[in-house]
Amino acid sequence: TAIVGRAGDVIPDIIKVLPELRTGKEKEFKQWWPANLHVLGKDIVRFHAVYWPAFLMALGLELPKKLLVHGWIKVDDKKMSKSFGNVVDPDLLADSFGVEPIRYYLLRQIPVNQDGNFSIADVEHRIAADLAGSLGNLLNRMIVLAVQNDSTELSALKKWSSESEDLRKAGQRLIAEYAHYMNGSLYHQALASLWEFIGYVNAYFHNQEPWRVAKQDKEKFREIIAATASSLRMIAYALWPVMPKKMEALLYALGFKLLAGEDTITPLFTDSWNHTFVLRRVPVLFEKPEPGAYESVLEEKEKEGTPVQEDISIDDLVKVQLIVGTIEACEDIEKSDKLYKMMVDFGKLGKRTILAGVKLHFSPEELIGQQGIFVFNLAPRKMMGVESQGMMLMAEDADGKLSRATIAIPVPNGTRLR
Repeated sequence: TAIVGRAGDVIPDIIKVLPELRTGKEKEFKQWWPANLHVLGKDIVRFHAVYWPAFLMALGLELPKKLLVHGWIKVDDKKMSKSFGNVVDPDLLADSFGVEPIRYYLLRQIPVNQDGNFSIADVEHRIAADLAGSLGNLLNRMIVLAVQNDSTELSALKKWSSESEDLRKAGQRLIAEYAHYMNGSLYHQALASLWEFIGYVNAYFHNQEPWRVAKQDKEKFREIIAATASSLRMIAYALWPVMPKKMEALLYALGFKLLAGEDTITPLFTDSWNHTFVLRRVPVLFEKPEPGAYESVLEEKEKEGTPVQEDISIDDLVKVQLIVGTIEACEDIEKSDKLYKMMVDFGKLGKRTILAGVKLHFSPEELIGQQGIFVFNLAPRKMMGVESQGMMLMAEDADGKLSRATIAIPVPNGTRLR
């Protein structure tokens, strides 16, 4: 289990824990706590490595077994942040490249315990070179050759050539190294090791020339296919935590099904490659990204979010009366978590009751005595049983924060904007 922490969650988490224990959910609580791995960002270490353990100790609860402190994902060597305007939308990434390839990219490209730079060009390269090129293409070439040469059903071999045996031993070394790095949360090194092995398998497949051997030695051809399939099986089990759906598709292509809760790693340390295979054609595992795929999706999303402009005439504009008024009183409306009821002085035009949904952004004290701009000739509308006789204008920033629309210097109440 892993607990992902934010500084502001510390006290609420403690408050949540105690009722759980009091209401007889000890078994469920113990299933998730203590965390094997507590994941947190480097900028909140003090809260989760000092205060949080102190709270747990005071409550008599076990501490997390290990902390994993991760760095920042940077864009153009700057921390990804709304204030810098360099945030990358994860939904757009998923729509452009798929969830699992993005997960692979982040784990492979960015060391978890350091800052790492993110770029769309790197994403496209990793997917094209690593996933579509090295891994997906290897599976496809092997299946195509097996189908063409009527060798989709392969029995377990009792004897391997020296080249195939070297490949098997390389796979066992890979699994030991991969497990070491993964257990140490060095995911980028684990995946780098795995792709070295994938490169080895590709080299084996190329050097053995199964397309040529198939015409001369059927048994040798079947051995090459079986060795490659056995290697891909090891790769799929190792890579499953990173790309579960893709690796389940790969295993299906080899005639295997991953069972929930099955220990798939331990047997790989001593895998003697005594498996039978039923090879199947499957849809292409990884597509090479089309150039500009992300930009195209981004452009479409922006079009969807852009309101269609409806031009109005000058005659329409002059109908709207924008009047300056001063808020004399502001009070809550019962049962509404958004609306205020305001009394606004419009000078010689009189006073009006106007409702505004700004309770989440302003206190009454921040509004009383302030001038604002109001749509004066808006048709009255009843909300929460109160009639509103106008509308106050507001501006909204990128974070959804509202600001009053007003004039630069005080003017008499009732002044009309022109």
